[in-house]
Amino acid sequence: MDISIAQEEESSGELSPLKVHLFDTDNAITRFLNGQTVLDLQNSKLFSNSDPPNSIPKHLNRSLSLNLGPVTRRGFQLAFSYAGECVFIASIRLYYRACPDIVSNLTSFVKTGAHSGPVLGHCVEGAVESSPPVRECDMDGVWRSQQGVCSCERGHEEMDNTCKACRLGYYKSTNGRGECQLCPPNTRTTKKRSENCECLKGFSRLPSDPHDLGCSSKESFFLILIMIFKNAFT
Repeated sequence: MDISIAQEEESSGELSPLKVHLFDTDNAITRFLNGQTVLDLQNSKLFSNSDPPNSIPKHLNRSLSLNLGPVTRRGFQLAFSYAGECVFIASIRLYYRACPDIVSNLTSFVKTGAHSGPVLGHCVEGAVESSPPVRECDMDGVWRSQQGVCSCERGHEEMDNTCKACRLGYYKSTNGRGECQLCPPNTRTTKKRSENCECLKGFSRLPSDPHDLGCSSKESFFLILIMIFKNAFT
């Protein structure tokens, strides 16, 4: 809240504060009740009852960016109470702060009111959660650091805060930050976002072979099998 007020000096010498009350409710308040007091405002420049009305602007005190705190309902009401002799409210401006839409760390977060609690993000297309991504919007409208992680899934690599599908001839077999790898010798992919490469016609490899191992011709493949069986029985 931005507010401009002027206060009259009091004969007792003790200045009463202008109390600001916040009612976090959707229902209309028909009579003043004791709400939450969020601010006590006082002026340092006071006017006297002998000052002409046109001199009051000289005694205005303008307070900017006063924090009224969070609200939880669709509506709220603001009230003022004053026990002193006279107070003049010249202007009031109410506004809220919010954190903007953001995409970072492969996670998108939507615009959120300041100090509204933890916000769950969503992994960008082609990414998966390693742990739930969460951020909080501070009172000044700035996002806090992200908790939780999104990472590119298999068949995708990180590029400009997005997860791009692996090109033809490339593959990625695990989730995480790794890049797409060129298919090993005698292998290929038949589509984008491939998780592994298949052997070319006329070439083979064992089911237990790693994805980064190339394929051998059938003659070489059978020789390998023979050597494996021979070693097993000797």
